[in-house]
Amino acid sequence: MVNESQRPAAGHQYSAVLDLRVHDPRERLPLLEMTLSVLQPGEDVLLIAGTEPQRLLDHLDGHYSDRFAIETVQWGPELWQLRLIRDGQGA
Repeated sequence: MVNESQRPAAGHQYSAVLDLRVHDPRERLPLLEMTLSVLQPGEDVLLIAGTEPQRLLDHLDGHYSDRFAIETVQWGPELWQLRLIRDGQGA
C-alpha cells in the first residue's frame, strides 16, 4: 500500500534509482524484481515511471507487501516517483 505521509528528507541519497521510462515494457518487471532482491533491510529504491504505475503497485502489493514499504514521492500527471523501502521483516 502506498503511504503518502512520509517523504524522504531533502538531499536524500537513494540506495538505487530505477527509471522505468528508459526500459522496454517487457523488461521492467524483471528488472524491478532483480533490483528489489538485492536491497538490504533499510535500503531503498526510487522508482520512476512515465505512466501511472497502478498495475505495478498491485503486483508489488500482492508479492512484496510484507517486505517493502511504498511511499509516494511524486504522483503525476507527467511523472510518477515511488520510494520502495526494504523492511527488516519478511523473507
